[in-house]
Amino acid sequence: MNATQYADFLTLVITIGIFAYLFYGPWQKFVVDATRQRLFEIRDLLFDSAREHQALESEAYRMAREIINAQIRYAQELDIFHLTFTALTTFGYGRLTIEKAAQLVDNVVDGESDNDLKAEIKAAMNQAFGVTSMAVIRRSLIAVTLLLPALAVLILAASTMDAVGFAISTLGAPIKARAYNDMNGQMNPF
Repeated sequence: MNATQYADFLTLVITIGIFAYLFYGPWQKFVVDATRQRLFEIRDLLFDSAREHQALESEAYRMAREIINAQIRYAQELDIFHLTFTALTTFGYGRLTIEKAAQLVDNVVDGESDNDLKAEIKAAMNQAFGVTSMAVIRRSLIAVTLLLPALAVLILAASTMDAVGFAISTLGAPIKARAYNDMNGQMNPF
């Protein structure tokens, strides 16, 4: 190797090092902070809506608020590694527990008698799950690298919004279960 090749190699190593430092340092903190800020805004809008409907004691509102609080509380844990580990470790019994808790949350929200409030709660929860899903993507180097090809495939594959809604609700099931267990003082399934 001559001096030019050494300089090129050194430049490459330094550039990769700087990129890795920025991605796994300040970028991660920024994404967590931005995610929490957006979740606070969604929770505030949900509070305003519940106050407007005089439903601050509504079980559906309290459940949705607790889910958003859990997303705020655990925002630093929302990354591809935690979600993969959760999916792998809850494959059997734990998966059933998570799905059951998530179904209970859905039942509580669907049981809300005020249809306008129910729609606003569902919209807030979908927004919150969308924000946390994007945080997971933005915090994963693999996901960021594969984002454009994956986005092209998703656009082609997802012909209806039902498919996108299903994907968001599936990603949100562990968070719903954790919030439900936190709210009811049950043992954490994770």
